[in-house]
Amino acid sequence: MRSADVALRTAHGTIEKLLDELKKIRDNDAMVVQGTIPLLVKASNWLGAGSLDHKKKAFLLRRQSGQEPLIWLQFIFGVLLSSQAEHDVCRLNPFLSSETVQLAFDLAVAIVLRVCLDLALDKIIFFSRIELAKLIAASLLV
Repeated sequence: MRSADVALRTAHGTIEKLLDELKKIRDNDAMVVQGTIPLLVKASNWLGAGSLDHKKKAFLLRRQSGQEPLIWLQFIFGVLLSSQAEHDVCRLNPFLSSETVQLAFDLAVAIVLRVCLDLALDKIIFFSRIELAKLIAASLLV
């Protein structure tokens, strides 16, 4: 076996290991995002700790009857673009504290960034495999 073939096999094995590690990172990030999204929606619709006073009970009854909407995921991501984001969220859930709203926004931004990272990793893995196949094909022609 030629030394170039040995070097190519070694490089191929190393690249495959790196790509497998990237896939593990991407898959782990995807699991984190999938687990975080329901928590984000639940936190955005939270009415706060403590007993239910008259205002909270009335609000919950209006929600149950469809007169008050639940905050949905697309709204959370869309409101990040608003200049009055906190006000917009509090119009749908007036019982959220400013701290909870900010935490929800931070979490939404983290989700968006994780998804962007995952998409970038997908592209890296995909194009790396194409280039690796080209390299192997070229070496077979020599």
